[in-house]
Amino acid sequence: DSTIMDINEVIEKSYDKWTNGHLDTYSYLMILNTISGRTYNDIAQYPVYPWVLSNYHSKELDLNDSDSYRDFLYPIFAQDSETRENLKLKYESFEEDQKEFKYHSGSHYSNAGFVCYYLIRIKPFSQLAAEVQGEFFDTTDRLFFNIGAFYRVSEKYQELIPDIYTTPEILINLNKFYFGLNSEGNNIDNVCLPPWASHSPRLFCKILKKAIE
Repeated sequence: DSTIMDINEVIEKSYDKWTNGHLDTYSYLMILNTISGRTYNDIAQYPVYPWVLSNYHSKELDLNDSDSYRDFLYPIFAQDSETRENLKLKYESFEEDQKEFKYHSGSHYSNAGFVCYYLIRIKPFSQLAAEVQGEFFDTTDRLFFNIGAFYRVSEKYQELIPDIYTTPEILINLNKFYFGLNSEGNNIDNVCLPPWASHSPRLFCKILKKAIE
């Protein structure tokens, strides 16, 4: 009971600091991840950070425009009205004797595979990603190579990791791994970034970090 009280106290104090502007959002989310048992030391329980922006196509990005952000009223897998309606129908389609098993989405927003997916360009995660696929990298079309395209895929289930906000190196193929050509004939190398980041990983992370605040 005392442990629970201590945790509740930490949460309450952190929340007060955050809402009063004495703690930035990035740090507040890390505190929540830590309290939840998530850690950098276990890729199966890696910290989870949200997709904040939804605009990955414009030449310029207005952080004061609400249309630049995802809708936080709904989870990542329910960002558009058509999807929400389909999920609702799916949930309501469960038989009476399956009530306790009813769910909207059968996929989790974070797992070890997702972590290796984001960090495939840096060691030791590149080795881990290859081990999962039998000592080879996954099919090129399934690799992390375009942030905008991946956001559209992630609207089905997947959130981000904290590194995407702070570590531009994960977006650059510094180790010169050969990932191959995708189905469109493009060489998979550095992660393709949105126009508003001027194709600069450092600027991309800086803007993303600003957006989360």
